[in-house]
Amino acid sequence: SAYNGWNNTAVDPSYPKLVETLTAAGDVVNRATLELDDTYMALVNEVGFIGASIVAGGLETGGIYSVAGTGATPQIFTTTGVNSLAWDGINLMAAPYQVAPGPITIYRSSTALSATPIFSLSTAVKTPGTGTLPLVIFSGGDGYAFSRGANSAIARTTDLGRSFNGIKYVNSDFSNMIDFWISSDASVMYAITDDGVSTNALWRKNAGVWERVLIFTGASYGVNWLVRAADSDPTAVFLARKGARNVVYSLDNGDFTWTTRFSQQNIADLAAMSAGTIYYVSDTGATGAVFKGTVSVSAIAWTNLGALTGAVRLYNITLAGDGFVVGGLTGAVGYYNGTVLATAGTLGTGPVVVAASGTADGDVIWAASATTGGVNNYTIGTSTAFSVTPITAASGFTGVAYANGVAYAYDDTLDRLYRYIPGAAADIIAGVGTEVFDQTNMVNALQVSMGSNTLWARNSATAPDTIQSYTEFLLLAIPSLTYPVAGEIIPVNSINGVTNPFIFQWAAPAGVTAPLAGWTYTVSVFFDQAGTIAVAPAVVRTVTNAPSTLFNVGGVSPFTAGETYYWRVQVTGPITSLPSESPTIVTGTFTVQQLEAVVPVIDSPPNGSNVESLTPAFSWGPISGVTKYEFQIAKEPEFALMVYTANSSTSSAALPVATQLEDGETYFWRVRAIEPAVGEWSQVGIFTVAVPVTPPVTVTPTVTATTTTTVITTPTIIIPTTTQAPVEKISPAYIWAIIIIGAVLVIAVIVLIVRTRRTV
Repeated sequence: SAYNGWNNTAVDPSYPKLVETLTAAGDVVNRATLELDDTYMALVNEVGFIGASIVAGGLETGGIYSVAGTGATPQIFTTTGVNSLAWDGINLMAAPYQVAPGPITIYRSSTALSATPIFSLSTAVKTPGTGTLPLVIFSGGDGYAFSRGANSAIARTTDLGRSFNGIKYVNSDFSNMIDFWISSDASVMYAITDDGVSTNALWRKNAGVWERVLIFTGASYGVNWLVRAADSDPTAVFLARKGARNVVYSLDNGDFTWTTRFSQQNIADLAAMSAGTIYYVSDTGATGAVFKGTVSVSAIAWTNLGALTGAVRLYNITLAGDGFVVGGLTGAVGYYNGTVLATAGTLGTGPVVVAASGTADGDVIWAASATTGGVNNYTIGTSTAFSVTPITAASGFTGVAYANGVAYAYDDTLDRLYRYIPGAAADIIAGVGTEVFDQTNMVNALQVSMGSNTLWARNSATAPDTIQSYTEFLLLAIPSLTYPVAGEIIPVNSINGVTNPFIFQWAAPAGVTAPLAGWTYTVSVFFDQAGTIAVAPAVVRTVTNAPSTLFNVGGVSPFTAGETYYWRVQVTGPITSLPSESPTIVTGTFTVQQLEAVVPVIDSPPNGSNVESLTPAFSWGPISGVTKYEFQIAKEPEFALMVYTANSSTSSAALPVATQLEDGETYFWRVRAIEPAVGEWSQVGIFTVAVPVTPPVTVTPTVTATTTTTVITTPTIIIPTTTQAPVEKISPAYIWAIIIIGAVLVIAVIVLIVRTRRTV
């Protein structure tokens, strides 16, 4: 149509677009590909790109051409012919037209629409692989590259073509594994391979998926590489070229960036303590030494920690606790405790592989010689020489490991894995032909992951090579908790506040009855789930052969009412297991019942009474088991105007002389138990201090009486008159007595007169 017909000059006279003109015989277009905007309609400002491989005059003249909606088609990339293009509207990826097998380089640009676009190469060790004729696409926000031929794969990029990780493999070789590393919980694995043709590749298994995260080609191919990662941070992974000084490392899990640096001496073995600290041992000449590397994103600063006695060449380094142990190329063994590099001794004349429980006094070093055929042990701070254990082999050992009090050794020639528990006989736990851990390139053929309780080694008897595992039931000696379970409430004696006796119970680990007897368990109780805050005094019980223990015998309790506790069980003999229910370390929990104290009953002074004392005594009904009470007096019932408060160890209290109450005042008092548990307040008592009565004054009277007789014609009552002399004030009782006597006398006189009355 006139609208979308590319050859219609009425729409755009620039169509058809001219890319190249082939004029000579032999000129050829090998490949041409077109990448357009999703809505490209050949309109103004719409974008497209042409990628081509064009040979003209015997030379590659192709590349990438910009196709605008109208106008010319300038060539914006001339480095190489192009086999495939990918465009997401902003970013452009180009895969070369590559027919000869080899490393694949992807080109990328975020400025393809500018007047002078800039193209960059994918990282040399993060290419999609090796092979021929790669393809590229964008999908779902990520980029993908596809190749074919040797080491071909589907590779994904999440940084627009800068770095690729192989995620699906078409023709990739895993047949020759030269080293591997496994995290302590076995969640992350690294393995490095040599395909025997052109590449070394580093593979990472994360969340159950293997990805190829690095490829070495050219001069870096075909040599022995060691791979180590930091167990505390497996995203920090280090590669070292054995017998040379090359160190290549990534601090981002190998996903994007790898940095190359060099050691000070040739590397015999490498260990990664953390993302920021690594160590290597040297086998240079006759003066091997141990070096510490302080790592940053772009550099490694090396420190020489010294050499073992005699400046021997070194062979193996293994991390142990806060330090490490080293084995020499000619039998020497030493250790570094974070401060001092010390020599333990010498065994045999050949290379020695080492493992240890730690590097402090009391820790044990296990060393195995590849030539003498014995596994030897050395106790730091105690031993003066190595002691030979019952593990022996005629051909020597290429691997040794230590975990949970058990030593393991691998005999490469006979393909046997040995186990030794101190005090017992050594036994073979993998027979001839059952476990094939051929060790040729690796330094120490055995690794152990505590989290999954598994021994690991390379199995080269299969094609391709595999990482072989052996799950050790002794390392699985982890009890499971049965009582108390989460949320359990432990009852409390309401009288004395002591938790009732109860039994911690757990299920014995599988296999504890054979081949070993005499298993011991240690129970520990903590205030926190992480097990860092121990109960004080520490609650630790050790029992033998019985998966339970009774607490609180004899009325003694280490637990407090109302508190929540966490507990664990660990096998502590004849080996030391991980805490209960590892690797997740599920900790049991229980809560002690909150104690509710009995409320005291007030006794004296009685409620509503009057008291005459300004310092009265108080008492209440005693409560059995209570060791302390709180007593209060106030001037109002809310106890805001406090008069006196005190603690008492008995069921009584008295006011001190210095604290006297006031006459006529009303007071309120109460009491409660506070030990061993705080209880409710008693009923509020009320009393009043009485006002004292003033005693009356006693008066004794003195009386003088005069009597006169008068003759009258009419009855006359003669009333004696008294003349009262001044006397002292007498008491009312005497006054009333005199009045009564006087009245009686008057009445008697009247009666007498009436009876003797005469007429005149």
